[in-house]
Formats: sequence, C-alpha cells, structure tokens
Amino acid sequence: MKEFSLPKEQIILGGLLGDSSFNLKRKTIAFSQCEKQLEYVQWKYSFFDTKAEIHSVYNARDGKNYLRYYFVISKKYIGNNLINFIEDNLYSDKGVKTISLEYLNQLSPLGLAVWWMDDGNISLTKDGGNRYGKLSTHCFSYDEHIIMKNYFKQKWNIDVSIRPEKGHFFLRININSLKKFIKLVYPYITQIQSMIYKVDLKYKYLGRVGEDFIDTYKYIERKKIA
Repeated sequence: MKEFSLPKEQIILGGLLGDSSFNLKRKTIAFSQCEKQLEYVQWKYSFFDTKAEIHSVYNARDGKNYLRYYFVISKKYIGNNLINFIEDNLYSDKGVKTISLEYLNQLSPLGLAVWWMDDGNISLTKDGGNRYGKLSTHCFSYDEHIIMKNYFKQKWNIDVSIRPEKGHFFLRININSLKKFIKLVYPYITQIQSMIYKVDLKYKYLGRVGEDFIDTYKYIERKKIA
C-alpha cells in the first residue's frame, strides 16, 4: 500500500478525522474553523499550492451567528491515489465516516497534530487536581473506539481509555501518556501561536486565545517530556 507521507497528505488525513469534510460526489475537501482559529486555517492553507481562497461565512446556532473561515481543495490537489484510499478506508458503502486501522496507520505525527488541534484538548478533573487529554471522537461507535485504542497502544505505545459521554464515547489520555503524545505533536502545534494551548499543560483559560499561556513549554525544555 502506498504511504501518504507528504505534509499536505497528512493535513488531509488528520483533518478528515476532525473538522474537515470530504464531498464524496465532487471529490473535494473543505477545511473549516471558527473565528478564533483563523491563524490555524491559514496554516493549513499554506500546505496547498491552490488558487482557492479562504472564505468567511456565518453559521447560525442557538439563535446566534458564528463566523467561520474555510477553504476547499479540488480533486486536482488531492490526487487520485489519496482519494481512493480515503473512500476505501474512511467511508462505509453508505458514505458514513468509519474508522479503520488501515486509515489510522497512515498517520504521521503531523497527521496526529492536526487531529488533535481539531478535536483534542487538555482538560481538568472535576476536582481540578489533575489534567488529562480528551479526544472528541463522539461520532464513532464503541467498536471503532476499540480500534483507535489499540492503534495508539500498538503504534505509539500510548495508553488511552474509552469513556462514555451523553450517549456517545470519547478517548481519554492520562497525564503520563499525554506527555508522550505531546512530545510527538508539539513541533507542529507550536508553529501556530493561537493553538499552543492545545499542548500546554500549564494553560489556564482566561477568555483569550494566544495570549494567556503560563510557563509555556518550560517543562518540555527542562525534561523533554521524559
């Protein structure tokens, strides 16, 4: 099987597990993020030699309008081999997004970084005493979570657990495994200032993005996440 190791291919593979969407009929991929993540959209956009432009649109939700930025790449910029792989390994015969080990095994640390920036975050336990990683994989079935859990252990030696939430499931990463994971992805995530909070274990949300990091990466420089 062909390996999809080019940076733009990893942006696609990781993104389709997160916020990006694949149009099965038109063979196009749309990358979309919220207003606060414009820098992140621009970073993704920089990997594609395309004439497409970044657009803005307002989405209505809960009686409010929310600004989003997006761009779309065509079949020409994706490539037939990658399109065929996506159709065969990420979508069922009915066109439903479905996890497969074949798809996950194509992810490099760059692809993991995109997946994490789209759907991952560092959370606190209810008592506020401990941090853990949360990967929002709620759209996938329990059996698919088993595949993801085994993938992280076998490919990266990272332990994750499957947790229920509002009738669905998500992947939880304990603090020791989270440090291993951050070591894989932080070289990419730190390229985007407004996304650094996604891997900053000392981050405290104060209502701003990109400005309120506390002792960012001192623990990485000191211990290299040993």
